Amino acid sequence: MMSFTGLEMNMCATRKRITNDTNAKEVPCFIAGEVQVDENIALTSLHTLFSGDHNRVARALKRINPQWDSEMLYQESRNILGAYTQEQRVSHRNRA
Repeated sequence: MMSFTGLEMNMCATRKRITNDTNAKEVPCFIAGEVQVDENIALTSLHTLFSGDHNRVARALKRINPQWDSEMLYQESRNILGAYTQEQRVSHRNRA
């Protein structure tokens, strides 16, 4: 995959172009702990969907287990979504 990090133009930066202000500060599409976060919009979209689903599961677990702290909610939600993803991959592979 081609890296966009060394390009002169940021594929997500549009503020200067939209406002016609050459002094406008550009803002990246997504901010993460990784500079390549904007390189693959499909992968970034999947991460966004998974984090939303993770938060949905965590809220449901909080209603069922109000005594759990945030770390327990995070880890259990992560385990549930990991198991769900694994089951989906196995069942899809078995259908083919």
